[in-house]
Amino acid sequence: MLGYDASSEALEEWLRPRGLASLERALGFARASAEHGARLAIPATYALDPPRIRARFLALLAAWAFFVLGSPGFLSGNGAWFLAPIGVGLWGATVARPLGPRPRRALLAEALASGLGYTALMWWVAYVVPSALPYFVLGYAVYFGLAGALVRALRRFLPLGLAVACGWMAVEVLRDAVPPPFGLGWLRLGHYLHAELWISRSARVWGVEGLGFLVAASGGLLAEILVERAIRRPSLVVTGCLVFAGALIARSSRDLPTRPGPRLLLVQPALEQRVKQFDSAEGVYDRVHALTLDAVRSSTEQGEAFDLVCWGETMLPVLVSEPGVLPAFEKGLRPPPWFGPLSAEDLAQWGELERILVQREILRDLPDGTSFLSGVEVLDVVGDELRRRNSIVLWNPDGIRSGTASKRFLVPGAETMLGLERYAPVREAVEWLVSYVPDFAPAEKTGVLELATRDGKRFHFGASVCFDNAFLSPYLDPLVDEGLDFHLVASNEAWYRESCEMDQMIAFSRLIALSTGRAVVRATNSGVSLLIGPDGVERARLTEAGRDRSIPGSLLVTVPLPVDPEVPIYPRTRDLWRALLLLGWALPLVPRLASARRSRGSSG
Repeated sequence: MLGYDASSEALEEWLRPRGLASLERALGFARASAEHGARLAIPATYALDPPRIRARFLALLAAWAFFVLGSPGFLSGNGAWFLAPIGVGLWGATVARPLGPRPRRALLAEALASGLGYTALMWWVAYVVPSALPYFVLGYAVYFGLAGALVRALRRFLPLGLAVACGWMAVEVLRDAVPPPFGLGWLRLGHYLHAELWISRSARVWGVEGLGFLVAASGGLLAEILVERAIRRPSLVVTGCLVFAGALIARSSRDLPTRPGPRLLLVQPALEQRVKQFDSAEGVYDRVHALTLDAVRSSTEQGEAFDLVCWGETMLPVLVSEPGVLPAFEKGLRPPPWFGPLSAEDLAQWGELERILVQREILRDLPDGTSFLSGVEVLDVVGDELRRRNSIVLWNPDGIRSGTASKRFLVPGAETMLGLERYAPVREAVEWLVSYVPDFAPAEKTGVLELATRDGKRFHFGASVCFDNAFLSPYLDPLVDEGLDFHLVASNEAWYRESCEMDQMIAFSRLIALSTGRAVVRATNSGVSLLIGPDGVERARLTEAGRDRSIPGSLLVTVPLPVDPEVPIYPRTRDLWRALLLLGWALPLVPRLASARRSRGSSG
């Protein structure tokens, strides 16, 4: 770990007058590490100091400890954002060191420490598939091994602070751009700033990428202090300009006017995953239905009206068939063999069950003019097969489907095996582990549903499911292509009990609201159900006795809509921001090209 020497003293003297008491405790972590014998001295002759592999490994673990401590849900629900730049600084100061006489071992130690550190941010995966943790360790080790190599290459001609920022962000954008399972874009650097509205509201211009670069550049300044005992002027100017510009943009975005939109009743049954997965479908349905009736009765007694009742992900226990399924079935299309036997009578029975549950039971007990929405499994035509999708269906007050939206990003190992399920040994092994075959089909685009309210108004919202919440494209694409009034997420995170996974999802949701200028509604099974406004302010959250997860209840919200429905800058320019950050991979070629040009000129 990082020793507490003169460099650390200089950093402490620089930071303490700024009144950040928590930073003193953070610096104490680095000071305490020296007492355990893991000292990494950083003398003035830094470039000539041969690195010690063990010290490199421990220093990186210390850096990742700051990321974990500062992440949403660890020390507090919103996280401790100021620990992220410290983590970047310690990481950058360590990976910038030469690999030394045993480069392979040093690189392996560097990659392994980062793989372990980042995987610690996702420890809650162990609740569901603990066997997936080694995969995450390996994947993040590869990405951050590349990041360290890129920082060392960039440092040859850039100030260390900018080399750290460019190297980190080039890899972060890459791992987010690559689709799962090889892309590992969970919890990016900009998400640490989600609740700091004084700066995070600037996301409407530069998104999570811009916020991430700001954090990385701030950490780069710390890396320069630790390594060079000084701050380079270019690094300070760039970081200062970013902070000033971000704060100015955020200030100009804080008073954007809104108007009241539709009224939504969110029902959260708080079913444990084992109950939802293994209990009878009738028992699960009865619990959610009874809770809905209580919520409707309570709201009616208080004179509260609403336009839509929302259930979470796959809460309606029926397989809904899309309109094209029956004609395709009659032409000979069938589900995969492991789906089991399917007949026309089965399709008819499912259709009748849908009508009974929605028209005769749920909507019958709702006030006139109220629509119903629920997560549900949908059978659809995909290529030359009938496949299941994880979807959201909206029914109008007459019980007629108004539209379907399906999940775009499937969870590897839980919802998709990426085609490996077609091999019997793999399929049998997975079925033995999780009691089913994950063979859902993803949607090509986010579904946009139209809600007709009691007073005849119509609103369009993008409907997404659970894991989609961790990505931006399911929210940016429909906003740009079709226009939206708000976003709605139907989710089931009971898999992860009461872990910080839910807090990380809230960070994603807030950045979605800020980046798109549209409210985000989260309707969940076990938590956290809430409403975040277009300005990033949390308007409502379902709580009981201070708890916001694993509690049954309902939440009535009025969705705030922007008076000006214009699309912010970021959704239209995201590809440009990403391309600029990916240029970090090409920057090391610049000196070589310049050298080659000079050589050609001198030879001529």
